Amino acid sequence: MEREIKRVLVVDDEQNTCDMLTEFLRSSGYSCASATDPAKALAILKKGDFEFVISDIKMPKMDGLQLVSEILKIDPEIDTIMMTGHAGVYTYVDIIRAGASDFIAKPFQLQELQAKMERIDRERKMQRGLKQMAEELRKSRDELESRVEERTAELEKANEELRQFPSKLIAAQEEERRKLASELHDSIGQSFAAVKYWIEMALKLRDAGDCDAAINQLQQFIPILQRSIDETRNIYMGLRPTMLDDAGLLATLEWLRQECMKLYPQRHVELEVGVSEEEIPAQFKINIFRIAQEALNNIAKHSKAEWVDISLSKNGGRIELVISDDGVGMDLDLISQTSAARSLGLTSMRERAVLSGGSFSIESILGEGTTIRAFWPIETEGQFQKGETTQLPALSNF
Repeated sequence: MEREIKRVLVVDDEQNTCDMLTEFLRSSGYSCASATDPAKALAILKKGDFEFVISDIKMPKMDGLQLVSEILKIDPEIDTIMMTGHAGVYTYVDIIRAGASDFIAKPFQLQELQAKMERIDRERKMQRGLKQMAEELRKSRDELESRVEERTAELEKANEELRQFPSKLIAAQEEERRKLASELHDSIGQSFAAVKYWIEMALKLRDAGDCDAAINQLQQFIPILQRSIDETRNIYMGLRPTMLDDAGLLATLEWLRQECMKLYPQRHVELEVGVSEEEIPAQFKINIFRIAQEALNNIAKHSKAEWVDISLSKNGGRIELVISDDGVGMDLDLISQTSAARSLGLTSMRERAVLSGGSFSIESILGEGTTIRAFWPIETEGQFQKGETTQLPALSNF
């Protein structure tokens, strides 16, 4: 904030000079004090807030040049004007180099002194303005450099993730194959082995002439065969539910809700729909389903929730999916620093949303539950149809 000239200290070993200058300055609107001794003047400056000192140079004990040096130690912002009747002894160069703002030779007109004070005040204000501008420019430069560094780091991170994407894609394919192989081995493979055993037993009974026992044997493996059919359906529904193509996303989400409640009857799952099937772009449907599926799997395994809400709606120019529960919640900061994000499927959910042109966020409070949000701009549909590309945001830790 600019400091205006309000208080002036007059220093001269002649009392008459102090009184004359003080009276003139007060009549010109300044608040004044005076001292006939440099030591007293320094004591006054230490106690008060002065903007100007008008001092004689030739004084006993301490001359004006020494006084200027001591004044600047107290407050380097104080402006000083030196007065002297010995212009041949003290040069203008000596006075300015000592730190004074200006010099006036006795005798002088009081209006000349006032004009010098006004000029010095204008120059001081200009200096302060330039200093403030320089400080603002420095802050702007620092902020710009900081933003450039942050953006550069973001771009480097995005480039690194893009470089890693092919290997991640291969790893994801291998993981899907591993899961499929494990499911085929643990479910259908064992079921078929059991079916083979029951058929062989029935054939042996038939060859032995006991047809009734053979028929009874065949009837007993019908539930095993039905379980194999159900397990096969679960596997291909997991790979890609045919219902998604046949009945649409909304019907498939309702099927997912019912399946979740069948497997976990202690949890109540609600589905709220605020969008029609025709309003959802086709390229988003599989990703919406997969994110909802993964979220429900996480809730079932980890949340201990009693109530789950699934909401799919159209808000403005975007499709929004929100899945919330009242479970135990999670520490997102801790998860982001470990591999837990990937094991919980948070990374895959985010990648599905981002790589399909959308955004993903998760909020969680320990003891209060978790909310997952994903949304996709509907305008992206037209871009895909025209063959345009959409710049994707960088993927975070999860």
